[in-house]
Amino acid sequence: MEKFLFNLLLLIVGIIVIRLGIIQLKKRKEGKTQIRKSLFGNVFLSVFFLLILGMIIYSILSFFVK
Repeated sequence: MEKFLFNLLLLIVGIIVIRLGIIQLKKRKEGKTQIRKSLFGNVFLSVFFLLILGMIIYSILSFFVK
């Protein structure tokens, strides 16, 4: 039961991270990000991509190692 709840939590967090990453990409593409917030936006976007990459790697490893 604990493993199910943990996997459910990872799924929900993954969906939120991907959605917020898509929103950041759309803002960047439309040019709505300001120069002052550019550094924060870059860091924010990098963190989201690292989280997504980490979740993908964790999923693959947990699939093959049981």
